[in-house]
Amino acid sequence: MKKIIISLMLFSCTLFSGCKKQTPTPAPMEYVTSVEVSYDYRSQHLYRRYTDSDKMDVILFYLYDLKPYGMPTTEDPDEIIGDSCKITVHLSTGNKHVYRQRGSRYLSVDSHRWQKIKESQGTVLFHLVNHIQSD
Repeated sequence: MKKIIISLMLFSCTLFSGCKKQTPTPAPMEYVTSVEVSYDYRSQHLYRRYTDSDKMDVILFYLYDLKPYGMPTTEDPDEIIGDSCKITVHLSTGNKHVYRQRGSRYLSVDSHRWQKIKESQGTVLFHLVNHIQSD
């Protein structure tokens, strides 16, 4: 009888030792380390790289404020002749997000489908990039 009880106790210990609550490893904090902007406007090409938090915030707030909606119906944004912009947001974990803006009417995030944006919002980006110099 002693052998059975000891065997059951050992079995229980091995069975439940794998069921211990383990504290999850917290995900690393992810923060923006730099923002790159490549903007083509008519015959002009602007390239900016920001690492200063105040300058990055201006571009990040611009992106945050955009309100994309729907899909383009008759136009293919890839074929629109006009200004285009690519904003790359680099994160501390090595990840990045890529925002593409075509004209002042379309936005694509991380190569997802194009969505419309308000033209009044889309025109702001050129002025920001034109006036905020690289670090």
